Amino acid sequence: MPVGLFETQLLIHETPLLFLYITSFWLLTKVLDNSFSMVLRIVSVLLSALLIGFGNKINQGGTVVIISYCLYVLFITLKDKLSFKSVLKCLYTIACYTICFFVISSACSAFVNSHVVIKEKDRSYLEKSVTYNVPYGWPRYLGMNIEYAGHWNKEDADTYNKYKEFDNKKDAHNYINNLIYDRMQVFKDNPLLIPGHLFNKIKGLWGSPFLPFAYEEGNSINDFVLKGAQGIIYKGLMTVSYWIFIILCSLILFSHKRHKSIDLDTLYTPVTQFKMMIIGLTLVLFLFEVMPKYVSHMQIIMFCIGIFSFSSFMDNSKRIRNKILNKKTI
Repeated sequence: MPVGLFETQLLIHETPLLFLYITSFWLLTKVLDNSFSMVLRIVSVLLSALLIGFGNKINQGGTVVIISYCLYVLFITLKDKLSFKSVLKCLYTIACYTICFFVISSACSAFVNSHVVIKEKDRSYLEKSVTYNVPYGWPRYLGMNIEYAGHWNKEDADTYNKYKEFDNKKDAHNYINNLIYDRMQVFKDNPLLIPGHLFNKIKGLWGSPFLPFAYEEGNSINDFVLKGAQGIIYKGLMTVSYWIFIILCSLILFSHKRHKSIDLDTLYTPVTQFKMMIIGLTLVLFLFEVMPKYVSHMQIIMFCIGIFSFSSFMDNSKRIRNKILNKKTI
């Protein structure tokens, strides 16, 4: 039944993308397994491409997933001796993901346009929001906010949304581009601001989940932790939490067993694709708008990597500990 666009809101965030990501990747592993029949592999790659194509319409992180899939398939193809059959399989797989990306996107847009009823009073507002806006203007503008390190804030939203008040698209575009240019100029005038700004954005993406008390304000214990001793307790806990998380993520993402010679088979595993997904998502997000919820679903993938890489994680930890003890002994 058609509904008014501004009367009903369906909140869909990153969790459905995680479900579709894992399901589609499981299907992709079947495609790369030569023990399965050709028919099953062809069907699997199509289903995988359709699922993640739909996932991309729910959340644009699906684009990172699709790119990581294509790279993953390409790397696996290149590790063996190239043949016409292997190259053809690689091209077919990449083509499926690419085609489904555009087909699902167009199909979903067509479905919404034909089934969602927009009130006349809202139509003008919606058309201005889309046609007067600059592609990726908002995430670029917000992403360069030094004070908030790319996090959403009402002041930026009110300033940016004034573009909807213009009577023509050209003036609206000029207004947005000037906002973005002014923020870019701050970094051009003082390039030393860039490293600290990017670090604060990474900290904002991956550091917040280790500070649960920040979401439970309102009682005496939390108030003491957050504001007591002139904020020294809170700052100390923040510092420890950030460093623990940075070290933990680094060990999980970059741990691997040492070999006298590089064993390519140990690199082309599902863990490698998971790492590509997390690193790719971080690289994309920290250039634009950032919010902890954008990577919250990746925490599950992060811990999966930790479980799958437990032996290499312990091996690296043991070597680090031995080096530290040796230095102390000296």
